[in-house]
Amino acid sequence: MQQLTRIFICLLFLAVPNLATAQSDDPCFEYLSSDSAALQQYETLVDRFLDADETLQKLELLDALWATCDVNLRLVVLRGDALREHGDCAEASREYLFVIDRADAWPIPDNGKDAKQKAEAGLTLLESSCLANVQISCATTQAQVTLGDRSPQACPTTMVVAEGQYSVSVSARGFNTLTRTYTFRTGNNFVEVEALTAMERAGEVEFVCDEREVEVMIGSERFGCPALRSFEAGTVHFAAQRPNGEPFEGTVEVVEGKRVTAVIPSSGANAGVLKVECQPAAMVEVSGPAIPKLIRQSCPTSLPLPKGQYQATITGQDGERQTRTVSVRSGETVSLKVATASNVDAPRLLIAALGGYGVISDEKADAAALSVTLSVPYAEYVEVALLFRESWIMEDSEFTTLGAFLFRYIITTPTLRIGLGGGMGYGEAVAIQKDNGSLLTYLVDALVSVKLAGPVDFIIGADVFFQSVSTDEPVTVFDILGGIELRF
Repeated sequence: MQQLTRIFICLLFLAVPNLATAQSDDPCFEYLSSDSAALQQYETLVDRFLDADETLQKLELLDALWATCDVNLRLVVLRGDALREHGDCAEASREYLFVIDRADAWPIPDNGKDAKQKAEAGLTLLESSCLANVQISCATTQAQVTLGDRSPQACPTTMVVAEGQYSVSVSARGFNTLTRTYTFRTGNNFVEVEALTAMERAGEVEFVCDEREVEVMIGSERFGCPALRSFEAGTVHFAAQRPNGEPFEGTVEVVEGKRVTAVIPSSGANAGVLKVECQPAAMVEVSGPAIPKLIRQSCPTSLPLPKGQYQATITGQDGERQTRTVSVRSGETVSLKVATASNVDAPRLLIAALGGYGVISDEKADAAALSVTLSVPYAEYVEVALLFRESWIMEDSEFTTLGAFLFRYIITTPTLRIGLGGGMGYGEAVAIQKDNGSLLTYLVDALVSVKLAGPVDFIIGADVFFQSVSTDEPVTVFDILGGIELRF
């Protein structure tokens, strides 16, 4: 009888801290009813908790109660109350917010609802005594703000923290991260962050993790993984804290205008290192069943990877791709050295046979052409080309461009080459408007070539020639041609 009375008092206490309020059952007694040893342990801990006078002792007992049975959400509220009495506002706030965030989806609805009401009441007491309400607004749109060690939030945002000094970091894609330190007092605090500065040479890093609850740290900025961040081109050093507390450090090379990947392997993983060296510099993509996502980084690079087999694809500056299969072993470094097929800075010789459709003056007919092009890089995305071309439009009209000098704007991908150019040349005309004559040719061209196999491309292009014939008015020639091109 005495034991039953004791249990009833325990139930009453765990229902609410204030015994004058309404009673609610403790779900742990039913939850542990099939395990007599665990139930006995839980009852003993409740007895000790009711007899405890010291706050630290209460906290230890509440931790033990939660470890024994984690279905009574009011235990977390009691822990928050004890921390508040002890003056640890930040920890108390975390406990109350833990309850509020989970209460609506708690598997025992009555327990969750009751615990949420008590957590909100405890949070109200904290806000009036030692919590700061921080409202942050940003001048840069689509910015993310990180307050202390909290997870990033979209700006503007409002957060509740214990009073004290905190770092506030604001970041956005394509902008430099801005970090400031503020001291927050009890009550309302307002932070207005000035506009971020756009990065001059920016690239993106996608952080990928094998497990959840990994926190990445770069300087004073902390954020969860996975994440996407913009940085200035160059080397970025980062650290990570994994769920079991095991640290990880790494570097990633940020490439202007590109997205690269940084992988943080799981804690305790049997990891090795894949070291890839390329000459000249290139991009490397690594995939395999042991990693959750394709890794893309600039080469040379060193990648920490779980042991296993991987496919490494190296794409040169001219778009040529090479694939290698490598095996990574635990605790070992595997080196892969690749010479890319050709250098984007080297001259290119292109020979093409083309056929299609053309217009000379107002007459339309089939067209054909043979061309030889020598192109030399001039600047980034720009090449200088010398074009030698013989073209036919209509059965009895032939013209030959002996040479043309032009500039082309070129975009190269692993499978496509897209160009737009213009220039001028000089040649000879045969049977244009029933007369022979020399041509001064102004040329505008556009081309798209698709890589087929080896040095062979399929090419389609459009040309407009403004040709001045020595004995007649200028003649405009337009053609659109497709065919096969050989690269040397």
